[in-house]
Amino acid sequence: MTHKHDAGSEAALINEAINKLPLERLRDAVNKTQSALYKIANPTNSLSLSFKDAIALDSVLKELYGETPFLNLHIQALDGISSLAPWGREDSGLRLGGLVGDLQRLIADNNEDGVLDDAEREEEIEHCGKLIRKTQSLQNRLIAGRPNPKAANDTNP
Repeated sequence: MTHKHDAGSEAALINEAINKLPLERLRDAVNKTQSALYKIANPTNSLSLSFKDAIALDSVLKELYGETPFLNLHIQALDGISSLAPWGREDSGLRLGGLVGDLQRLIADNNEDGVLDDAEREEEIEHCGKLIRKTQSLQNRLIAGRPNPKAANDTNP
């Protein structure tokens, strides 16, 4: 099943992938001809890139160029969905503070015996990833200029 987040953005990414990737790598990644990809990239038709193919293209683009444009588009779409709900910087700050506290407790617990095993390391890495994603989400919302609904209704200086 495919889902169009933004046909124009998806089409631009597909065209960019077609132009960047060697034809053989492109074909190996998605098992489609260049012509078929150009048809999918045409935003006036009803075709869309499958999630599996987007992951495959991102995999090759990451390997060759360190880029994951389809993943980035997916993250932007998810941020757009979650940004429809009211939010406040204070609430986001509290959530970030909670994540930092969780990470600090985890590090302290894992440091009790003075040895960090692989499972503990992975758990700390996972918590760091959560903190990074929440921080990036807050930053994206601030950059996008989404007002704090509480502040918008506040008439006091």
